[in-house]
Amino acid sequence: MSEKLETLVIAPKNISTEELKKIEVFLWDTVKVSHIIQFNNKEDLLKIIRRVIAQELSFDLIILVTPPFEELKVLNKIKTPIIYWTWDMNGNFIMWNWEFLNFLKMNRVNVVFSHSLPKVNRKLRAFRAKKSLLKKNIVILSSRERLPFVWNYKEVLTAAKSFGANVMIKRRDLLELLLRKISNEHVMKVLKEFPISWRDLNDEDVIEAFRIYIALKKLAKIYNCIGIGIDCLSSPVKGLNGKVIQPCLAFSLLNDEGIYCGCEGDFLSIITMALVGNYLNEPCFMTNIYPLSIWSFVSKHLGITSLSLDLDKHMLLCHCARLGCVPPSMACKFELVKKLDKIDKHGVMVNASLERGPITIVKISPMFDSIQVIQGYLKDMIKTDTLHCRVAALVEVKNSDLIADNLYSHHVVVIKGNYVSDLEDLAKVLKLNIEIM
Repeated sequence: MSEKLETLVIAPKNISTEELKKIEVFLWDTVKVSHIIQFNNKEDLLKIIRRVIAQELSFDLIILVTPPFEELKVLNKIKTPIIYWTWDMNGNFIMWNWEFLNFLKMNRVNVVFSHSLPKVNRKLRAFRAKKSLLKKNIVILSSRERLPFVWNYKEVLTAAKSFGANVMIKRRDLLELLLRKISNEHVMKVLKEFPISWRDLNDEDVIEAFRIYIALKKLAKIYNCIGIGIDCLSSPVKGLNGKVIQPCLAFSLLNDEGIYCGCEGDFLSIITMALVGNYLNEPCFMTNIYPLSIWSFVSKHLGITSLSLDLDKHMLLCHCARLGCVPPSMACKFELVKKLDKIDKHGVMVNASLERGPITIVKISPMFDSIQVIQGYLKDMIKTDTLHCRVAALVEVKNSDLIADNLYSHHVVVIKGNYVSDLEDLAKVLKLNIEIM
């Protein structure tokens, strides 16, 4: 879970500090009351607000417990989100504040509001998730000068920075240096902490897969990371013995620990995972999406000859011949197998399955001005045993053709459950457009 919002409470002196501290109970998931300033009269209150406008006081969130004053329209000069407290200190909504709330909105004050405190908490989780991006870094390890695909473009990197994501491109030599410093004894000790099964692998391969997990976890600590990516398409990472190491297991385990990892240097997917994962407090992972309405392409790319179903209502999820770097906490089946696909035939891959049920697929746009949400139902895990698609998730959707026409990327982020309404709140709070398909 990401850090709570450092909150300034401004309130009259006739309300005790103990009473004001109840706000932390009502907004337990998101708010830490770090400072309380109390006032005697309207003039005192306006002096405090002027200090906030002058940035003498800086917080993640401001909560105003005050009678309605017309002069409070000056709050529109404050970018920090504001809650105008419209409940009593027992959490009961005071409905005659509706008029003043709308007065504040009319004057473009950045007010966070719902009549329900749990719903306010949900809205504040969006700011908390954004804070997690601002406070930490995303490190992409690459063996080449430029990242692949659209996320290399200057405009995309600039938009990511403007959104609040600090993306750092580091040479992959750094990872290989860390790998050399990790002893087999250390790896064996860590390996015993995870009850993970494997097949058709020798112990040396599994040890190397855990070695890269330990190395990436150390890297995350060094650089205060919320996310890590590796440009794994350019050339393989090699371990102590010169054997190829795949980061797949490491990505799965770290995704479960709140260090969001993505393949191929795709920091757009990593930012999406960090934002959505911290907002929903749910695990998620990156994979590839294949709308079956473009069957001729999907069939050729994945090597699947036929599927007996309505192609316009279905799609597949598959990445590097398996479902992807699924966190163990999401999976109903989780094992390690030999990586064997069109691109590489060395190292360890995660073979994971999800239970049948609703899923939500999401991705932020390359310009960071909108998010795309797809609601689907995972019907089955299908096995095809082609070289590029050994296992895939079959997902029913409303309109596969619409999805194929409007996708932001071939990489998407998957969450178990139906979170469309939550993501609508996220988009509204962060002032993002939202496309629902």
